[in-house]
Amino acid sequence: MPARPVRRLLPFAALAAATALVLSACAAPGSDGEGGELVWSIEGANLSAGHMDPQVSQLDVSGMVQRAVLDSLVFQEADGTFSPWLAKSWEVSPDSTEYTFVLRDDVTFTDGEKFDAAAVKANFDRIVDPETASAQAASMLGADFYEGTEVVDDYTVTVTFTQPYAPFLQAASTPQLGFYSPAVLAKSADKLKAGGPDVTVGT
Repeated sequence: MPARPVRRLLPFAALAAATALVLSACAAPGSDGEGGELVWSIEGANLSAGHMDPQVSQLDVSGMVQRAVLDSLVFQEADGTFSPWLAKSWEVSPDSTEYTFVLRDDVTFTDGEKFDAAAVKANFDRIVDPETASAQAASMLGADFYEGTEVVDDYTVTVTFTQPYAPFLQAASTPQLGFYSPAVLAKSADKLKAGGPDVTVGT
């Protein structure tokens, strides 16, 4: 499933870089007009310092680059409303302590793994694990207010907080709370800070 476009205001330098990236993508399509290879560059310090995992890094550039890979439960429209993305629908409890998402059942990660409720739980559990040392995503997931993620069934998941947490839908629309393949989390989580082919695997 392709990632939806990010709608946000960018600083001029970032806008110029994004424009160059789009133009380079248009320069050499595959012979059938689809596919081909896109080559881009990023400041080496972001790689050497391990800032390519938005679930860990506090740098916005990590989320901007990985948005092309990491899809979200919902999408925030320009008017602030939310639309379905990986979640088909959702319900929020009256006290805003529980968010229940019904997930799409037709999505896979690029390594063939299913996107399902277990994948949501695996990613959210990783974000809040102290060993992950998340600099931003854990706060977006509610920090101390986050109680846990329950797999209701294969394609239904409930995220619970210990007190009302109204910002969660907005947080759930960001790449910081986007989803890696569970297989990658199990085998290569220590490599996600640098990323790369067969490591940074999204839907």
